[in-house]
Amino acid sequence: MSPFSNRAQMGLRAGRAWGSVMLCLGSALLVAGLSGCASNPRSEAEPAAAATRANPDPLESWNRGVFGFNDALDRAILKPTATAYQDYVPPLVRKGVGNFFNNLEDAWTTINSSFQLKGRAAGESFTRLWVNTFFGLGGLLDVATEMRIPRHKEDFGQTLGYWGVGPGPYVVLPLLGPSTLRDTAALPVDWAGDPLSQQDNVRLRNSLFVLGQVDNRASLLKQEALMEGATFDRYVLIRDAYLQYRRHLVYDGDPPDEPMPAEEDYSDEDYQESASPDATESPASAASSEAEKPSSEDPAGPTEPQVERDTRVPGRIPGTPTVPLDLGLPGLKIIK
Repeated sequence: MSPFSNRAQMGLRAGRAWGSVMLCLGSALLVAGLSGCASNPRSEAEPAAAATRANPDPLESWNRGVFGFNDALDRAILKPTATAYQDYVPPLVRKGVGNFFNNLEDAWTTINSSFQLKGRAAGESFTRLWVNTFFGLGGLLDVATEMRIPRHKEDFGQTLGYWGVGPGPYVVLPLLGPSTLRDTAALPVDWAGDPLSQQDNVRLRNSLFVLGQVDNRASLLKQEALMEGATFDRYVLIRDAYLQYRRHLVYDGDPPDEPMPAEEDYSDEDYQESASPDATESPASAASSEAEKPSSEDPAGPTEPQVERDTRVPGRIPGTPTVPLDLGLPGLKIIK
């Protein structure tokens, strides 16, 4: 190889390194600008996000079309591949693959935790990164977890949410799946911050990317089995699960309480009217109701069970039972 080609490769790598540094500096300046506009992160965006929560899916017709395309592609290619990967690859190997990609995510989590001024989370993520890299065979072994160092998960979409940027409308992206306007805008930064994007070997980079997607899809097979044979709308379930999960991540598992939207077939006014006696009832009905009341001398009968009012979530189909469905996500139960 000629000295000119060596210098060209060194210059290309240096340019990529400086590009990554400038991207991180630009992201930090963006976060600093957002912090100057929001004195109280996340809470300032609550009034603006109220309208979005009332109608989180204004692009539902488009999203359902993309959802159908992604679902057909998943059933034809990705799901069979992930099933074969789970069936024929030894669990120890799959565990090592998952640890490897989790270790790569810890690098980007360290940067985003710093952007969010979470010093402890940034320190723990950085500690996990170097411990698993140097003592865990490049991340194949999760030594940090054995040392009881907690793992965090932060991306640039969560960083924007921390500094007050609302999620925006729900969006289904081709091939990529559920997202929001905020998370979609953060994708280029997340891709640039992925250590795999710095890999010069295109074949190795693409192979690792495909392996990561297959491993991630295989990890969702158990959660998907919960939805098999269900009568509810899968699109609505996945949409609500994603929105709740992202909100859970942005608020570190402790999101603020929000009012539940009323449904067309059942409102709070109807419930209050049915629960309280009518002020204009007739004397005869009043007398009959007085007669039905037990006197103080009568022995106390068994206490009647009280039926709680429906707990509703956005997008639930009216009339369906409210049974919590555990999707395997931390702190997340969907009402079906």
